[in-house]
Amino acid sequence: MTLSPCEPVPVAAGLPSRALADSAELDWAGVRVREMSDPHVADFALPPVESLTVVVVTAGSYVVESGTGKGRRHALVAPGTSSVNAPNREVRARWRSSSRVPFRSVHLSLATSVVEQTREALGRPSRSVDPDYLRRDDAFVEAAVTELGRAARLGLPALHAQTVAQSVASHLLLGTAAENDRLGGGLPAPVLGVVVDLMHERLADPLTLDELAAAAHLSRHHFLRRFAASTRTTPMRYLTSLRLQRAQELLQNDDLTVQAVAARCGYPNPAHFTSAFRREHGLTPSAYRELRR
Repeated sequence: MTLSPCEPVPVAAGLPSRALADSAELDWAGVRVREMSDPHVADFALPPVESLTVVVVTAGSYVVESGTGKGRRHALVAPGTSSVNAPNREVRARWRSSSRVPFRSVHLSLATSVVEQTREALGRPSRSVDPDYLRRDDAFVEAAVTELGRAARLGLPALHAQTVAQSVASHLLLGTAAENDRLGGGLPAPVLGVVVDLMHERLADPLTLDELAAAAHLSRHHFLRRFAASTRTTPMRYLTSLRLQRAQELLQNDDLTVQAVAARCGYPNPAHFTSAFRREHGLTPSAYRELRR
């Protein structure tokens, strides 16, 4: 597939985020990638642009609400989750989090011509539905967009960037049978926000499923079902993920012992903390600290 070397990639102005890296000067025809630092509180509207945008969260977690009225959607996003905004659609979103973990994301913008050329090569109808969803766990999209963020930082050649970006377009277009996950039956965004804020506040303390259900004003059974519908995981697994994200942050402080980090993350038993950290991150807390040095 050949792209015009002069083709601009439109991106929406007005994002509340700060660009840490941007491929705009790299002459990646039809492809633009930005690594972003995202604020903990945001409420914004973006005008329609003629590009398909894929966003992968790389650090931090928060409840995001998108759209208005009956078209409003909400989801809990976290590292590895992705969202897709179809071309020529206004974007309205807001979120608020009490987390102290920095928020980071990578934005891939594909010019409409790239999407259409990919669609044609795949033999898809020209008027078929564009991918558009608020949250999905897609390991391929996560890996590919993260690689494009690295390529933008290092200034890698256009051939590499365009090949990876077009594979993302192909993957998304082939997956449109599972279009627009609506998170049916999930928790309303304000309730989900209350639950997640409670998790952040109690990272160091015991927190039970019954307490979380009470914060949502639901029975244990209904809370479990609706939390899973919104997040694709269980409340306690999500709480564990938050605790271990916090542990990563604290381990960068050499003044804290591993035992002190464990206690601040809700693990009074350091051995249990080490086991959980290894399962989540693939290495022990001590090894992670040494690697960060």
